[in-house]
Amino acid sequence: METIRSDRFLSLDVLRGIAVACMILVNNQYTGAAFMQLRQGTWNDITFTDMVFPFFIFIVGASFWFFSNKEEGVSGISMVKKVFFRGIKLFVAGLLLNWCLFGLDLEHLRIFGVLQRIAVVYVLGAFVILGLKKDWKIVMAVVFILLSYWGILAFTGGYASIENYIGTKIDRAILGCAHMYQGYGVPFEPEGILSTYPAVATMLLGYLTGMSMSDNRELLLRVKSLFWSGFGCVIMGLMLDSFLPLNKAVWSSSYVLYSAGWAMMVWTLLSYIVDIEGRIKWTFVFNVFGTNAIFAYLLSCLIAPLLYNLVLGGAAISEYATDAMGEILPERTVTFFWSFIVVLLCWGITYLFYRKRIFIKL
Repeated sequence: METIRSDRFLSLDVLRGIAVACMILVNNQYTGAAFMQLRQGTWNDITFTDMVFPFFIFIVGASFWFFSNKEEGVSGISMVKKVFFRGIKLFVAGLLLNWCLFGLDLEHLRIFGVLQRIAVVYVLGAFVILGLKKDWKIVMAVVFILLSYWGILAFTGGYASIENYIGTKIDRAILGCAHMYQGYGVPFEPEGILSTYPAVATMLLGYLTGMSMSDNRELLLRVKSLFWSGFGCVIMGLMLDSFLPLNKAVWSSSYVLYSAGWAMMVWTLLSYIVDIEGRIKWTFVFNVFGTNAIFAYLLSCLIAPLLYNLVLGGAAISEYATDAMGEILPERTVTFFWSFIVVLLCWGITYLFYRKRIFIKL
């Protein structure tokens, strides 16, 4: 049995690839008639779709463990610069994406989004890690974030609705309604300022999991231990749900524990299959996405609108495909297969980069 400390886990690349594939899938449901688990949950409700983004944030944290390990010996100032400039690049990429997708209109440019949250969480989480250094201090930071966020929400009236949530008021005051997400029917930013705070705890839990996966115990023991730790987090999240509801838009403390717990369990199961049992032939499919994750995500955000708007013979390409499938399949199934087609298109293009060993890093 392998007992050597691992500096790289193929299972983490596979998990990242699965997360990217799922993110593309759930983001490209063609109509509102999607399967329930492929739609975002209602306000205090969680579906499969709501689990994808925290998995990605968790993976960012786990990856930072391996990055910081590789950079051991680099001065603190150099690390801070690397972290900060990577965060800037991700944030700017997200802003440019919003600018392109929503009509090149600066007056209504959405300031935050998926890449922007990743950027801010990455920088803040990395600074916490670099500042505290010790694993027990980072654990205490996670506890502090979750308890303090819980306290903030309790003190300000909770989050029974969008209007009741203090984060909505903060975002409207600082960002302005014109620069917020409009998909909820009212200006509300699901990647807003306040909810970014607990998202840092998700990254830190990913970092601590990466650290634990890399200690000097036998790998099987590490995997078993972390699986049950993840199970414990899921149970704690469910126990808190009765008075601190699971809520992705608010990124509630219960949601942090619940989603990170599932991420731990899925990673450890993948690690058992891939890293311990050595069953790796199938991993190639997800490695293509996993090694070019941000590029694949950006690609999906551009390909889908192109297919919706590119007109050939009087109809958009998306219409041809969905109308043809609609003749023999129910609408929800058509929606699923359409989003799967987008995943395949993105995979095919990303594979060309993978084959040429071109990995785009932001």
